[in-house]
Amino acid sequence: PGTGTALDPFPTIQQGVAAAASGDTVQVAAGTYSGSVSIALDRVAIVGAGVGLSILDAAGADAGFSAVAAPPAPRLEDLGIRAFTVRNAARWQVI
Repeated sequence: PGTGTALDPFPTIQQGVAAAASGDTVQVAAGTYSGSVSIALDRVAIVGAGVGLSILDAAGADAGFSAVAAPPAPRLEDLGIRAFTVRNAARWQVI
């Protein structure tokens, strides 16, 4: 299933995000990834290989990427998502 290294990457973006710690950068290789990604961690960057290269197909989910602060935190801070194409989200690309 992948260990999260460059030679043995996680098969999904969500697995990479789940393994991340505050201050980490999740590098996403070029390709098409299915599903949505939920982020509940401050100070994380999720960086694709480039617009049109790293594609998140939300497959009808409300959003491709969703940021959800865990109580009691009112919001997430310093979250970066760049170099992606999000498609087939029902409402939003990023929420």
